Amino acid sequence: MKEIVLEALRTLGFIPEALESSGYRFEFERINILYLPDPQDPNFLLLTIPNIYEADDEHFTAGLLISERINSSLKYVKAYFYKESIWLFYEHELTGQEDMEALLRSMIYQLCQAYTFAQKAIEDYEQMKAEYQEE
Repeated sequence: MKEIVLEALRTLGFIPEALESSGYRFEFERINILYLPDPQDPNFLLLTIPNIYEADDEHFTAGLLISERINSSLKYVKAYFYKESIWLFYEHELTGQEDMEALLRSMIYQLCQAYTFAQKAIEDYEQMKAEYQEE
């Protein structure tokens, strides 16, 4: 399945670059997207936008609030903590019957829409925090 996904990405005009950590990186509208194949489950399709918000110890509570807003508002795409930051994930179980190009096009579109939503949620949080500190 990995080769089918990679070929579909190339057909859509993306140039997946192999990563040292067993994944592939490509870019859409200046947004880095990762395709992370699972060698234990070839039918598991995962695309992610990494590092949308730093969620180290200092920003952990903010990260929880932002990820909760994303997860409670959006379908298909979910925000999870990974490596002290928030990442957006879209997961799909492949059956072999998919139109891979249409599926990937939809997944990438949904991820990018989620990224825009997440950036707005981050801005809203930062503004609310600033207003609270002024009081």
